[in-house]
Amino acid sequence: MTRTPPPAAAPENIGYIPGNATNNAVLLMVMRPLWNYRCYWCNEPAEFRQMAVDHIIPRTVSAERLTELKTHFGLPADFGVHRPGNLAPICTPCNTKKSSSDYGDRPVLLDHLNHAAKDAHKVVKQVQRFAALNELGPALLKLLSADLDDPEICTALRSWMPDLLHTAVSLDPDAIGDVVARRAELDLGLDLGSVTLAFAWRAAAAADLLEEITGRSPEAALELAVDRLVALMCRTVQDGLDGLYGPHGHVSAGPAEAADVTVTLTTVTIARTGTSLNLTFTGTVYSQFETTLTQSMFEGDGLEDLQAETEANGRFSLAVSCELADPPGPPEMTDVRITRWKPSTLLWNSDELSFVDYDDE
Repeated sequence: MTRTPPPAAAPENIGYIPGNATNNAVLLMVMRPLWNYRCYWCNEPAEFRQMAVDHIIPRTVSAERLTELKTHFGLPADFGVHRPGNLAPICTPCNTKKSSSDYGDRPVLLDHLNHAAKDAHKVVKQVQRFAALNELGPALLKLLSADLDDPEICTALRSWMPDLLHTAVSLDPDAIGDVVARRAELDLGLDLGSVTLAFAWRAAAAADLLEEITGRSPEAALELAVDRLVALMCRTVQDGLDGLYGPHGHVSAGPAEAADVTVTLTTVTIARTGTSLNLTFTGTVYSQFETTLTQSMFEGDGLEDLQAETEANGRFSLAVSCELADPPGPPEMTDVRITRWKPSTLLWNSDELSFVDYDDE
């Protein structure tokens, strides 16, 4: 007997409901594909269990502040903090770091709001579709939310995972390509924090190959190359800020320091030349940076220091060459480059704030 689906919720009733975990999990489920299964804050792939629905403009915003932001960003009169146009998927670390902070003046926030607004009607349609799935919808939600610390659940998933993966691949061979398969922390001696190196599903097999060829962990084998990539990012930030206008004129930028770096290897190509195996990775990168800037004082009678915080995401390619020798040796980095770069910078001193968008893409 076919079960009659429940009536679809009206579009105006679809959104975040405080305290309703099931409703909000469904929202997260339908939003993740629209944001390419990535955290909107750091632009990195994350598992369903490691994500939540976030309010781009915090739900704790006062009515007065919300009115200011609606005017500032040109938001519609019926904009609501719990509606899909203000919601996005966020990973647990970013959610903890962002909390209920008001980043309303940052230019990048408008990009997030535009993205959410563009996909709002799709969120509504997908939530309505989910309600019509009868038993399958709740079953999918339970599977995504499964407690992997429960031994019985883990045993069951291991037993049935091959069939689930075969089903996913038969529907779309690329469906699992960007899922992070492994990650590790690298200590590159940064003053502002460590670097996370992640291997997406397509690149994960190359991690095992690196370990076999070099005799060291993939993280250790790629540490020098990632260090060079981070250094290149810092130089890119410094070059982008150097010569920009501060509150009183041109600024001179000092060295940039990176923080909260996440490097995700998403694809890899492998080629052999003689006794060398060449691996070229492509992927995404996200980081925050701090930089000291120097400008002329307002009266022109001296110099003044500004501080700059930059957040940037982009894409990169990174190539290493491994000698097929016994005993194995470390890989040699042959190329590293940034192929896309999208930064947003906040400049400040004791009295003034200004924002800079520059793009070296």
